[in-house]
Amino acid sequence: MQSAIDAASNGDILILGKGTFTGEIDFRGKQIKVRGQGPETILRGMGRGSVVKFSGGENRRAVLDSVQIEGGRSENGGGIFILNASPRVQREPSWTSP
Repeated sequence: MQSAIDAASNGDILILGKGTFTGEIDFRGKQIKVRGQGPETILRGMGRGSVVKFSGGENRRAVLDSVQIEGGRSENGGGIFILNASPRVQREPSWTSP
């Protein structure tokens, strides 16, 4: 999953299918959208820290949408860590898979 974020360009949308994606992710300052399918899309951390990290100046165009997060370590935010960034974290109720 991190490799897809690393390869993405600002404005890209990464659509995750149903299932469990293991490992932590870092938006690394990219203004991208990562969109899942609600409770059927799980981002599962390895217990090493935050599962999702926004700390590179991401703004409102950086979006985490419709995912379930689990398995983070509670220091500095076990689920989502946000520092010096202002992303949107949401669950779009009308989202249906493509």
